[in-house]
Amino acid sequence: MVLEFFPLISSIFLFAGMQLVVYGVFRDKDVFTLFGVICLVTGGLILFEYIKGDIIAEIFVMTGMTLSMLINLITILEKK
Repeated sequence: MVLEFFPLISSIFLFAGMQLVVYGVFRDKDVFTLFGVICLVTGGLILFEYIKGDIIAEIFVMTGMTLSMLINLITILEKK
């Protein structure tokens, strides 16, 4: 029952995480950036748990999480 809501829950976490990271970076609020990264990781792990067993989907999720973390890191380093 709960498993069918995993994509919705993970997309909420991923969207909120991206918004928090962007807000935290451009307003120089490290707390928001930290919570944004935590939301991104949580959303990615929920999605990863949902698609466990499908190796192609796991590769796409892990690649997407890695790229989003790299983009956030580059944005943070350019801002500082």
